[in-house]
Amino acid sequence: MALQKFAVEHPEYDFFYNWEMDIRLIGNYFEFLTKTNAWARNEPFDPTMRRSQKYFIPEVHNWTNPAPEDEEADLIQYNPIFDQIGSKWNFEHDVVGYPNGTDTPRRAVIISASRLSRRLLLKMNHVNAVLRQAVAPEAFPSTVALHYGMKAIFVPHPVFIDKAWPPRSHPRFV
Repeated sequence: MALQKFAVEHPEYDFFYNWEMDIRLIGNYFEFLTKTNAWARNEPFDPTMRRSQKYFIPEVHNWTNPAPEDEEADLIQYNPIFDQIGSKWNFEHDVVGYPNGTDTPRRAVIISASRLSRRLLLKMNHVNAVLRQAVAPEAFPSTVALHYGMKAIFVPHPVFIDKAWPPRSHPRFV
């Protein structure tokens, strides 16, 4: 990933944003990123990323607010982080160099917009360059975070949907 190379060459930065040019945000980017960073900082570390697996829908989920942790996240994702195995995702079988092949535990996100820590990007670079391992770009940061015990968080935020779907109408969201 180009961002890995940039992180290696620019030690003056602690965090890096990978943003997709087709993302539309109605609002202020500074405010959005500042608030999502603060929210992720206060989320507890969950090595399984279970709390980050689904969209947060207030009518469906009753998330409790954990005690503030005040630990920076190595990875902040803006869509749910899901288990690839058995997901039928197009890139589910895109696994290179891992001894267990497609049985390797992995996580992924459908879009690669994220905030990544220097620590995570350097570990990703090591996994690529030295270990010769890789998965699809949408899966690589969260998979490396999973394998190396790094804090990875999906930050729920308002998402516009142009249809009036009842909250419980799709199993992926509940």
